[in-house]
Parts: sequence; structure tokens; C-alpha cells
Amino acid sequence: MLGSSPERVDDARGLTGSGVRSRFAASTALQQDLNPMTFIRALLTGAAALSLASVAHATTYDAVTDFSSTTSSGPIWSYGTGVTGTDFTPYSNFNPSCLGVGSRCWQTAHPIALTPAVINNSSGAAINFGTVVLPTNVLLLHPGPDTDSIVR
Repeated sequence: MLGSSPERVDDARGLTGSGVRSRFAASTALQQDLNPMTFIRALLTGAAALSLASVAHATTYDAVTDFSSTTSSGPIWSYGTGVTGTDFTPYSNFNPSCLGVGSRCWQTAHPIALTPAVINNSSGAAINFGTVVLPTNVLLLHPGPDTDSIVR
């Protein structure tokens, strides 16, 4: 009959002989892992890893929010005209309200019907200009008759 001898019941549960020692050793190792200094070291190591990970993030650029009214050839974005992939000439004329209040444009010195141009709508509302509706917070690249409008 199983369990008639306490030793047999203990053997069935694995609590006699080396089993007791191995479970005791595992319990002791667990208590050492819960040592406050070990926990603090692990916490500090994790915090250091997170801070290094945040440093490694790339900078994100946004052509709409980074739009410059002071230079058409800046360190991050350049606005100009040319044939895409072939040549590029920075725009020389800044117009602070080319499509009305809140619109800002970079154009050539002598635009034809406002083109070519890079137009930024920072008004906070859509701008209606003839048949064109320019949504808020956009950058419109309008080519000229024989040239592209380029942002790079």
C-alpha cells in the first residue's frame, strides 16, 4: 500500500536523499537572488541600458514644421528648382503671403503665375486660392512650366 511508510511517501515526492539537498540549494540560491544589493544592481543595469537606448534614437525631421522663412538653402532643408536628380538651384525669392495670410512661399526671382514654388500653409486653417484648397500644415511643391520644384 502506497503511503504506508513515510519514507516511501517522501521518496514518491522526491524529498529524501539528494532531492532534499537540491531543493534546499535552489531555495538558498533564490534567497541570494532576492538580496537587496543584487536587486539594486539589476535595477541600475536596466536603467543604464534604457538611457543608452534613448541616446541611440535617430533625429526625426519634418519638412512642414521645419520650413524656414530665413533661408532657402539651410543645413537641414533646401528649397529650389531644377530637374530632379540632375540639377538644383536654390530659390531666391521669399514671399510671406503668396496665397494669402498664413501661406509662405519660396520662388524663383521671376515666377510665372507663382510657379515654380514651395508653399507652406502654417495658418492653422485651409487656404482657398481660386480652385486650389491648401490644407493646413502641408508643404506644396508646385513645378514651373519647364522645371521641377524640389525640397531636399
